[in-house]
Amino acid sequence: MKPVHFVGSSREDLRELPESVQETAGFQLFKVQQGKEPDDWKPMASVGPGVQEIQKGGRVMKRAIVTKGSGHIFRDPGFSEERSAELILKSSLLQALQEIIRGRGWKQIEAATHLDIDQAKVSKLLAGQMAGFSVERLVHFLSLLGQDVEVTVKQAPRGQRYGRVRAKVSRRLKTFAAS
Repeated sequence: MKPVHFVGSSREDLRELPESVQETAGFQLFKVQQGKEPDDWKPMASVGPGVQEIQKGGRVMKRAIVTKGSGHIFRDPGFSEERSAELILKSSLLQALQEIIRGRGWKQIEAATHLDIDQAKVSKLLAGQMAGFSVERLVHFLSLLGQDVEVTVKQAPRGQRYGRVRAKVSRRLKTFAAS
């Protein structure tokens, strides 16, 4: 997983934004950590090669100067341990859902039909907006698209007081349309 660096007051600035915006920004940063491109960004060649500015609807969310993060993208803005665990799961599920919809080449209205939701909700999902979508609902959407979702519980590594929450998405997602 790639590290995230916050510069200047960017971490504090993120913490001051509404929770739904923090979730969306966290999801975009989660995708970057996974080696994926954020949903809406532009290169910042003036800062350096490989530097990306995450945007929302063509507008910069907040220009951030970067310092090393804690390694837990949702703890940095101040989410509780429990909420951070939930957001990691939601991010993984949402990322898989986005990859399937885009991989099948569906327009938003087609995806809405398959997911039995309206097009506006599909638009939110594709923009990485997790607010209003529970873990259970995202699992249900993946199931509707012919995906198996597995949860594994195992003993935490020796010497570690608490377990970690991680989600892993199979690299072999089936993105073809069902016949």
